[in-house]
Amino acid sequence: MSTRDILRTAGMRPTAQRIAVHDALHQAPAALTARQVHDTVAHYGIDLATVHRILALFHEAGLVQIADADHHGVRYILEQTQHHTHLLECRRCRATIALPTCHMASLDHKLSTETGWSSITHAVRFYGTCPQCA
Repeated sequence: MSTRDILRTAGMRPTAQRIAVHDALHQAPAALTARQVHDTVAHYGIDLATVHRILALFHEAGLVQIADADHHGVRYILEQTQHHTHLLECRRCRATIALPTCHMASLDHKLSTETGWSSITHAVRFYGTCPQCA
């Protein structure tokens, strides 16, 4: 699916600025801060405030998830599926990737069956050492 189609499916107009921000995140090997996205798209004349607004819009629409928030700022990663994804973060360089599948749904169902609770969800983050830091 093209970036234009992704934005339209999310109910957004596919403006040049939104396409540039989406493409910057899509091409990034790891999660990016708004400043890092801005550094990638600034040559299109997109200012940092606009990048922040677009990232907030993407987050509300479920196109990106917040990978982390610390003294370096919030880092964003594209949502790879229409369902939630889990993240794998390097303990050394903090590179973050989205894992392609969730293996926890069966545990959600098992917990529901065992406890009688409903609408069980989860949030899991995995940590390790990336190949570049190993």
